[in-house]
Amino acid sequence: MNTLRQAVAGPSRRFHSLTLSDPIATTSQLPPVIERYIQRQRISDPSASSLPNPFSIHRSVASGAVQPRSISRRREKQLRFWFAPESLPPAPSATSTPFSHTLSDGTEASLAWQADQQIKAKKTLYEGRKVQFKGHKHERDRPERQRETEERLAGMEKRIAEWKRNKAEAKQSTKPALPF
Repeated sequence: MNTLRQAVAGPSRRFHSLTLSDPIATTSQLPPVIERYIQRQRISDPSASSLPNPFSIHRSVASGAVQPRSISRRREKQLRFWFAPESLPPAPSATSTPFSHTLSDGTEASLAWQADQQIKAKKTLYEGRKVQFKGHKHERDRPERQRETEERLAGMEKRIAEWKRNKAEAKQSTKPALPF
């Protein structure tokens, strides 16, 4: 029988198995992992109405440093399998909608997940420069060499015929007149 391990709420962090016969959570339930994440975030900043998405990387408000995802991709996949999509933060590519939930301590929380911030792409070494990298010598000489090669190939049949004629003349001139 297929089983999936899921964290139980509380400090023990023990696991119990959910079998395929277990019901999938309703939209009113939050996964214990997400509920703990919300409580940790509310302790650190009680006035915040939006939380960073635990499924994606985000920038720290205090330091501006990039913070790794709080919940791994493997764990996210498990949560998406066992819980309704409405009870989970949106996937990094999806948009966020506000939701209301009663936490385990009885407080009503109206939350919205923060949109993912785009991390700036690094500029390439020569992006935006007027003069690009001069390249290697053989790269700079390549167009001229190709032009010369094409010119020589264009008259190749004539050159081959002339070479054969000269070769035959040279052979005849070095050949002795007498057979001995």
